[in-house]
Amino acid sequence: MPVVAQFALGALALLGTYFVLAPLIFPRMRAAGVGDALEMEDILSRRAEVYGSIKDLEFERARGRLGDQEFEELRDDYIQEASRLLSKEDAFRSEKVQKQIEAEVAKRRENGRPKGASAAKVGGTSKCGSCGATVLDRFRFCPECGEKMESV
Repeated sequence: MPVVAQFALGALALLGTYFVLAPLIFPRMRAAGVGDALEMEDILSRRAEVYGSIKDLEFERARGRLGDQEFEELRDDYIQEASRLLSKEDAFRSEKVQKQIEAEVAKRRENGRPKGASAAKVGGTSKCGSCGATVLDRFRFCPECGEKMESV
């Protein structure tokens, strides 16, 4: 076998070994966004386990295999765990939404208004008959109280 072929084969073997072992050696090095997806997946998976455990507890109690006091203690523990997971999920989702909003605002600020654009060209305003809020004419509903706006 020629030396070049042996060298290429050795390089491929080293590269393959690196790709197999790198996640085990460097577990914290993840691509951007992958860590977030995995964290959310962990939260959802644990939440499903907790919900399943609560259902199992109710089943075991109904079959008479679990006493009332033991059932209440275990159920309270699982409910606290579920509450903690739901709070984590909400925080995770709201953080993600906040990042998306900030990115959109930054994008719009970067683009700026077209030359010659002004508030008057966007549309007029009127007052809501229900709450008195100032509402753009193009809106069909008041953003403050939700009252349907009169068509002009």
